[in-house]
Amino acid sequence: MLVFLMPLAGCLWPAADDGISDDPSVVESDVPIDAAGEGDPIDSAEQGGGEAPDENESIFDRRPERLIVELEVHRIEAPAGVFGEDSPLWKIASSPIASAAADLRLRSNGFLAAVGRDSDRDDLVTFMKGLPKPAIATDRVQPDSSKLVDIEIGKQDGTVTLFHFDESGSVRGMEVEEPRMRFRLRCEFRSLNLRDVWLEVMPEIEEPPGPAKWVIGPDERARQVPQERRHTFKSVAFGVEIPQGGFLLLGATGSVYERPLLAKPFFLAPAGETKDGRERYRESVYVIRPIIRAVNLQKSHEEAAAPDGKADGE
Repeated sequence: MLVFLMPLAGCLWPAADDGISDDPSVVESDVPIDAAGEGDPIDSAEQGGGEAPDENESIFDRRPERLIVELEVHRIEAPAGVFGEDSPLWKIASSPIASAAADLRLRSNGFLAAVGRDSDRDDLVTFMKGLPKPAIATDRVQPDSSKLVDIEIGKQDGTVTLFHFDESGSVRGMEVEEPRMRFRLRCEFRSLNLRDVWLEVMPEIEEPPGPAKWVIGPDERARQVPQERRHTFKSVAFGVEIPQGGFLLLGATGSVYERPLLAKPFFLAPAGETKDGRERYRESVYVIRPIIRAVNLQKSHEEAAAPDGKADGE
């Protein structure tokens, strides 16, 4: 079994410090993988949590609650060619993203994206269990509607040549040194059904800092700071609505093996050479699944109030 590590530093929050898991007013609906890696990596309990609302219940009778979204991110790695466009995987998650124009831009840059429903999860787990020599890494991030969070993919050594198509369809070439790849994520509630999540994804590549330059700081003093060299590909960014219990599947088209498209370093990792001198790869896909937690604000308020109406210390 290949030992596979995916660094997600900088965007994770520890379970003990999240302010959520230890709160008795929180209804947790999904069971994460335990530390020993037991259990199915993708299959877990029904999301949503809490008691089902009474059909005759008025919206004014419902308890006040705050919804918190976590994103469970799985990176599944297997030998090259397992996740191509002809793979059964893309028949399991078969719902396209809403924007046809965004889907076309993604494919032209080597990206594949599809949405799976709650009913597709069992088939997805069955497919993953049948993979040859798989390596699976799982973690969670807590995004915010007001800012982006980063999913660090990893880095490649040396100089990498890439081509990408912008919004006008023009192709642009670039060379990046020791690129570090990441996905930037943001989510919010837009649907009338607050169990559906709107998720935005944007790829980004960062190079090591460049030569220091002089800048004027908030204190109006000049100082030298290293130059940040980030390439954010807004033309390839897209948004998609994930239904309750569903997931987003990200992968690469087969064209990344023939041409150095933008998606290549995000999904292909060098794995040595074949006997005839051809480079071998291992290929990855990403399964991003929103998990919604409900915080009972009324219960939290009641527990915070002092007994008999007295303030603490009286």
